[in-house]
Order: sequence, then C-alpha cells, then structure tokens
Amino acid sequence: AQARGGSVQLLTAQSVRPLDGAGGRAPLATSQIVFHQSGSQLDPSARAGGAIEPGREQPSGTLHFQADTLNGSGIDTLLVGIGEDGLIRGPGVVPVVFDGEVTLSPARALMINARAFQAGGERGAARLRSAYVSLQGLGGDAAAALPEPGKPGAATLSVEAGFIDIGGRVALRNFADAAFDSRGDIRFHTPGIYQSATIGNEVRLVPGELLTGGNLSLRAAQIYPASGETFI
Repeated sequence: AQARGGSVQLLTAQSVRPLDGAGGRAPLATSQIVFHQSGSQLDPSARAGGAIEPGREQPSGTLHFQADTLNGSGIDTLLVGIGEDGLIRGPGVVPVVFDGEVTLSPARALMINARAFQAGGERGAARLRSAYVSLQGLGGDAAAALPEPGKPGAATLSVEAGFIDIGGRVALRNFADAAFDSRGDIRFHTPGIYQSATIGNEVRLVPGELLTGGNLSLRAAQIYPASGETFI
C-alpha cells in the first residue's frame, strides 16, 4: 500500500482466444472497454476451462476493469490504448464506457486513447482525476467523420488534473454535463499522425474535434491549441 511508481497498460489492439477450431490461438479484437467501480463481472458459476460468457456463440470482446482494484496497489499511472512513450497501443476506435458511478484517480497520470468516451446508462458519474490527464482520439480512418453524439442522458463527466491534454478526434456520448478543470493548462493539439495523414492520394492535416451533445465547461489557467494550430 505504501509503494509508488507502478503502472498498468490496457492494450486494446488484440487479445487472443486460447484455441481456434484447428487447435491454435486465434485473434479477437477488443470491442469496448467498460470501467466499473467495483464488483467482478464474471459469472459466479464460472469454472476453470468453462465459457467466460455462457450463451454466446462468439465472445463479445468486452474488456472489463474494476476501478477500485487500483486502491492501495502502488499503481499511480494508468494507460489505456497508449504506451508510456505516448505512442498508440491500440486502434483508438474502441469506445471507453463508464458504468454508473466510476472514479479513476491514479496519482501520477491517466492517459486514454479512445475515439468515444461514454456513459453506460442514462445516469451515472464518471470522475477522472490525476496530476496529468490525457484524452486522445487517435487511430482508425483519419478521413472518417465522428458520428454525432446524439441527445445525452443525465450522466456527468468530471475531469480534474494539474494539466490536461486533449488531442485528435474525441466524442463524449450520453453525458449531460462534461467539465474539464485544470489547475494549470488545458491544451488542445493535433498529434503527429494527423498532421500529415494520407487521405486518398493526398497528404494533409486532419483537424481535431471534441464533440458532445450536452453542456461543456473548461476551466484552467490557460486554454490553448499547440503552436501553429487554429482554435475555434
């Protein structure tokens, strides 16, 4: 409980099913990452060697993570779909879902790469707190437009940090209110892979996006784009 400096990476590119029909290992792409505050999502009747999701012909690809497992663990950095070097470690199109009341508060850094951050139901509250928070929407087809978030429910999103980075193309779904509160700066930036994306036969800049169907508030000492970019 007194340890510090640990990190956990949730890599969303591919997991592997133990066996395919020919007795080998088969790839299974992650479909979504769902954060819960507590409680195992495993069927209590599950046994070693049995089906994790009984009744399904194919695995759903859902990755579940219990936020309270970080408490007292010595882990102070959580990275989802991105490595400690800042490089993508996943497709970036896998949505991140917050199921009900969820608080993620690693002390040092919270870095998530996802094109969509969404509430799992009509109500709930997602709280992201750390010294540094980075929300990146990287990967996938750079030319594809983000789907409109649609009408939100009553859920809320609160992001609190000493410094907040938002980059790429990010959609906030099903949140009536989203608040970003930085004791230092909030920086919007276009990552390198979007500054010279190849679309058709043309290499061009893909502008960043932050979409929400609800209320959005930003509070910081400074709110700005990275050097050389426009901010509207």
